[in-house]
Amino acid sequence: MKISVVMPCHNTGPWIQQALQSVAAQTRAAHEIIVVNDSSTDDTVEQIRSSGIKVRFLDTRLGNAAAARNLGIKSAEAEWIAFLDGDDVWCSNHLDRASLACMPHDVACFSQYSRLVDGQPLSPSTTSLAILAGDTRGGIPASRLCENRQGIVNGWPTSGMLIRRDRLLQIGGFDESLKRRHDTELFFRAAHGHTFALQFTPTWHYRIRSEGNISSNLVECTAYFLSALKKLEALYGSEEMKSLVHHQARVALGAAVRSCDREAIETVYKLAEKELPPHWRLSKRFWLSFPRAGVLLRPKTRKTKAI
Repeated sequence: MKISVVMPCHNTGPWIQQALQSVAAQTRAAHEIIVVNDSSTDDTVEQIRSSGIKVRFLDTRLGNAAAARNLGIKSAEAEWIAFLDGDDVWCSNHLDRASLACMPHDVACFSQYSRLVDGQPLSPSTTSLAILAGDTRGGIPASRLCENRQGIVNGWPTSGMLIRRDRLLQIGGFDESLKRRHDTELFFRAAHGHTFALQFTPTWHYRIRSEGNISSNLVECTAYFLSALKKLEALYGSEEMKSLVHHQARVALGAAVRSCDREAIETVYKLAEKELPPHWRLSKRFWLSFPRAGVLLRPKTRKTKAI
């Protein structure tokens, strides 16, 4: 199994060398490392060049993480693609364990992770869907992805993905219209009609940071996630996914209301309207007339990195 590593990065100067070193230290060596620098304005490029690690460097001005990853996929030579964000870190056994978890018929593997805060790893995430626990060596049908709401909501970050390149090309790669949550949407779309593997031992660290964090815009994140789920509902056609779409519609509109931003409320309402219960639809006029009332529902600010 040959693996191409695709690393998109944007202003990841403080972390990119550590990310690259974690790839170079893999017990199962990657075939190549493709770094896609997308419009960085800090010292990211200098850090890459001074790392001493051999990479294929692609310098772009796409301004879109999904598009940057798609460029890396098209440029890759190996049969499998492993993604790593420029601020995340793999353990030295990440590629080894992920590749061993895959059976011949699997199209992808997702590996468990732990959160990295101020350089210190925290407890493992629950992203790997406890409901799917059992035999970790592949054979999990994509239909089971819809069975656990919390697992879907937690997301499937790209740094934990190992996916067949031919399958990525077959489905057209990442959806570039999704500024957020295109990672979860891609994994579900790639797995549809196939089986995949889960690797439950944490083998990588997902960095949580707030400075320059694109995920601090909660309204935007919840709205894009709703868009992603609506596309997956059309693909999967399951009652579980339909239920999740209705739930996310309420979450997205609630976030917009709490933002007290009239334009955001109107935008999200238009996106969520068909999935909202009747009493939520009737409340539209109130929230648009008195958007400042949303302050009463505003939760404490919590900044996390986009996934």
